Amino acid sequence: MALRTFEAAPALGQRAELGESPFWDAAADVLWWIDWSGGVVYRSDVTAGTTASFPVGPDVAAIAPAPGGRIAVALGHGFAEPDPRMGQVRTLALAEPEDTPTRMCDGKCDAAGRFWAGTSVCAWARRLGRALPVAACLPTEGLPPDPRLAGTIFAEYPQRENFVLAEAWWRDRGLDSALLLEAARSFRLGRHRLARVAEVDGVGYWNDSKATNFHAVHGAVSYTHLTLPTNHPV
Repeated sequence: MALRTFEAAPALGQRAELGESPFWDAAADVLWWIDWSGGVVYRSDVTAGTTASFPVGPDVAAIAPAPGGRIAVALGHGFAEPDPRMGQVRTLALAEPEDTPTRMCDGKCDAAGRFWAGTSVCAWARRLGRALPVAACLPTEGLPPDPRLAGTIFAEYPQRENFVLAEAWWRDRGLDSALLLEAARSFRLGRHRLARVAEVDGVGYWNDSKATNFHAVHGAVSYTHLTLPTNHPV
């Protein structure tokens, strides 16, 4: 099969500190997406070259389509429905008590209309003054490369975070670190997994779509034994 290549260029001038959770609304021919760090939902009309923005709060994490052209967001401790016309955000369901030191991190809507989202604990625990075990927080961004992993994808950020997390679990189980290092050296990254695509006007573009599609989410939750609520489809 022949490999097709193409040149990508920005379609819109809108910038975000951390653009996330895009989905294409085929009925309206618009692209919805969020600024994870800025707390804003965007609606981009690529044909007209315009983008409308709707502030929804500093803890917005993901966005998904809802019936009737509406949208739902993973926001703070649960799920909500923004109403851009009224400038309001209506709570749909709380996933956790409001005093729990978490925030939603990423999410997708499945074919059955259920909005799945995960939480990020460490950053919000610090913000709320909650103490977590030292071993539970593994910051690696900005650290020098790990010489043990030279020549592997795990030597530097962001993949180094994945290895540090795996190594912490490995050591906790009393397993031989040499075996983990051997696996890291032989590991080959699959497609669509934290692959740097390009840098345009100082903006880096990464393809990590395998981490955020429903197939990956389903694979993750299939290993849990939790009873998940199903009474809040959007």
